Amino acid sequence: MEFVVWASVTPILLFFLCALINERWRNKVASVIRDTSPWVFWTLAIALFQICILPLVLQRNFDEGTAVRFLLYCLLPAAFFSVKQRLKLGGCADIFLVLLIFIPAAYRWIDAWALGIPIAYWGMSIYLLAVTPVWSEYEIHARWTLNKGDAKAILLGIFVLSALIVPIATKTGFVHPGFRWFETHSAWHMLRIAYICFFTIALPEEIFVRGVIQENLVKKLNAASGIILASLVFGFAHITRVTIANHNGFGFPNWRYVFFATIAGIVYGYVYEKRRSLVAAALLHGLVDFFWAIFFIS
Repeated sequence: MEFVVWASVTPILLFFLCALINERWRNKVASVIRDTSPWVFWTLAIALFQICILPLVLQRNFDEGTAVRFLLYCLLPAAFFSVKQRLKLGGCADIFLVLLIFIPAAYRWIDAWALGIPIAYWGMSIYLLAVTPVWSEYEIHARWTLNKGDAKAILLGIFVLSALIVPIATKTGFVHPGFRWFETHSAWHMLRIAYICFFTIALPEEIFVRGVIQENLVKKLNAASGIILASLVFGFAHITRVTIANHNGFGFPNWRYVFFATIAGIVYGYVYEKRRSLVAAALLHGLVDFFWAIFFIS
């Protein structure tokens, strides 16, 4: 039964997420929402709650408290949209909304995963992509097409991060080389790691941090300030992560992880701002996580 739910919920959420990355489909959905009742915000939130709560129930990690937390997590954005429309709140309110969505999942205040499905990240990414064109004054620059300039920016980003982070992270014991990975894992496992790094981690986080937070901050301030502030939000989202490498344990507060994630976030943010492509930034993010999983132990 658990496999049946995983095999049904995962394609549904992943399909809508991938479809809404396409600008044409995103605009069609926004047009439908504009032409329907204002209650559509609540309807979408409740539908996502019903889809996402099923894996939690089957995982048997579910009680009344979990249900209430997750229901509030899904309904608060809808309530926020209603208030925003009535009071005609500006772009700074959009940043608050995304923090309201991103922080509880990043800090594990809610059950962000169930049956191997990133239900919170995918659910709220779909919600943001669907409704942002309706009520926001800015555009999430999301498209699947990449060009040579995007590829060059991604490769440059990998080179810069390798030169900046790897020597310091290795020296401080945050990571250590794990080249024996290829001897013990299959090509199928590599594909699984690549899927996890891009679809379940990099793409949702880039939608939140670069697509909304950075986009707003850049418009309110300037490019450099927006990239740095958004990267700090991204970095501090990793403060609760526990990492262990070569018998060195780093628990809360994990300042090393905050530092390295902030540096990486600046490079991701630069690629997004330079190329105006969320997918390019997410692909760079996913490749960094993939190489980390393969070549380093942490």
